[in-house]
Amino acid sequence: MPFPDYADTVLAVVAAGGWILAGVVTWRHRRNEAGRRQAYELGMLHAQEMAEDFRAVQRK
Repeated sequence: MPFPDYADTVLAVVAAGGWILAGVVTWRHRRNEAGRRQAYELGMLHAQEMAEDFRAVQRK
């Protein structure tokens, strides 16, 4: 019977698409999280440098 074979194929394609979509979403989330973390660390470094400069100006 061709109908169960066709249904199994469609089900397999839909399942594979779901796995691919989940992988893309996970990858994008991790990439965005890494970008946010890097921006936070750069912001903290910049704030520390500004505080050091401010203290140096106050000492003069």
